[in-house]
Amino acid sequence: MSKKILGGLLILSALAFVFLGCGDDTPVQLPSAVQVPPVQVPGQVPPGMVPTVPGQVPPGTVPTVPGQPVATAPTVPQPAATEPEKAPPPQTELYPIEEEEPEKKVSGGGTGVCKLRGPETKGEELLGNYQCAIDTKDFPFGLKPPPFGCRVATSGSGAVKLMPQGQRGGMAISETKLSGFKLDGKYNFSGQKLQINTCMRAKGPGKYKGSGNGILNGDKKNRVKYTLTMTRQ
Repeated sequence: MSKKILGGLLILSALAFVFLGCGDDTPVQLPSAVQVPPVQVPGQVPPGMVPTVPGQVPPGTVPTVPGQPVATAPTVPQPAATEPEKAPPPQTELYPIEEEEPEKKVSGGGTGVCKLRGPETKGEELLGNYQCAIDTKDFPFGLKPPPFGCRVATSGSGAVKLMPQGQRGGMAISETKLSGFKLDGKYNFSGQKLQINTCMRAKGPGKYKGSGNGILNGDKKNRVKYTLTMTRQ
């Protein structure tokens, strides 16, 4: 067969195929587009991955020995909420309770100091008239001095003194406090002289009391136990 006849047959066959294809209503489906995977450059991290350094442990994992399963980091429990500390109650200062000291008897002519409580005063609260009494059983011949009037006054020099009625000189008052005072002087009675040296302590409003061992008539060997009371009038 010649080349011309063969070429004509091929042309006729192609035309017949075209006409036959045009009469078929079935749509021809083209193959879907093929997605070409992105080319990965060496050293580039794929999207969505965190770059890691060789030998570095990824976050959230605990390094393990080769051949052992990877263990996750243990969860640290959150500390429980604690209640705020309450402030301690205010402390009240404590003061030691002082026991009242017993009355101290001072020998006549001595220089004993009365341990009286409270702040010192000028003795002005003592000024006024009093009823005085000396109680003793040691006077000679059974003598007992009767109560006598007395008053507390200031002398020309400003000193505070106890002045028995009808007697000169008086008795010196010192160490004056609200709780009492010291009394030092002589009391004359029926020709007898009794040395008074005692601590007069307050025993109530306007009342003072003190005891001592006084010297009688200047004889230190002749001592008289006594108790002196003063009551404001």
